[in-house]
Amino acid sequence: MSDFQPIPDEDNIWLRKKRPQQARPSSDGTPWGTLICCILCAGNFILILATEGGNAEHVLEYALYPGAIEIWDGAYWGPLTSAFVHFDFLHFFFNLSWLWLFGRGMEKHFGTVAFLILVAVSAYLTSTCQLAFSDNAGIGFSGVNYALFGFLWMARRTTPGLEMVITAGVVKFLLAWLVIAPFISKLGIMPIGNAAHNSGIIIGILAGAAFVLHYKRTLTLAALVLLTIALLVPLFYM
Repeated sequence: MSDFQPIPDEDNIWLRKKRPQQARPSSDGTPWGTLICCILCAGNFILILATEGGNAEHVLEYALYPGAIEIWDGAYWGPLTSAFVHFDFLHFFFNLSWLWLFGRGMEKHFGTVAFLILVAVSAYLTSTCQLAFSDNAGIGFSGVNYALFGFLWMARRTTPGLEMVITAGVVKFLLAWLVIAPFISKLGIMPIGNAAHNSGIIIGILAGAAFVLHYKRTLTLAALVLLTIALLVPLFYM
């Protein structure tokens, strides 16, 4: 059962400025942006496995997931490309599963262009946030997935059909993981990009509130701009 309960229109602050949106699927219904992102992640995964231990490994590392020193020395593409990098199969599998769910949902209702913009912006900014708390920009698509989740979670309020994507179970699981993951990292069980996760969901929530709900749009847009500026600072910190 969904955790979203209808609210009478006259009492619903989310609907005062914006009525429910109708789905805007692409012309043939194919989620091209999602497919492209999945192919990039899969291609990089295979390439990394194929070059492991070889001379090309260091070249690939610099090209796809440079460290902090390389980024500060001018490898400014690193925060973007590192989001499409995965080292082990489980990390790869779970991230692409969420990407396939959220990506298709976003493209169906908001189009491929909006999806790709959110992916590019959140990939870069969640990686720079991770860079601020570690010696690298992190790897993996989970920060982007949290941004997509946050956006669709907000959009679900006014977009019919998204309740099938952002279910009560999805919301509870991803919010619980935000709480549990830092303890897993602290105990040394596995490294997790907690800064990327938290910044991702904040970016998604602000974007959804500003561009879909139009809720206090000036304030939410200002917060989004200030957050963007703050998350770009680690690019130049040495």
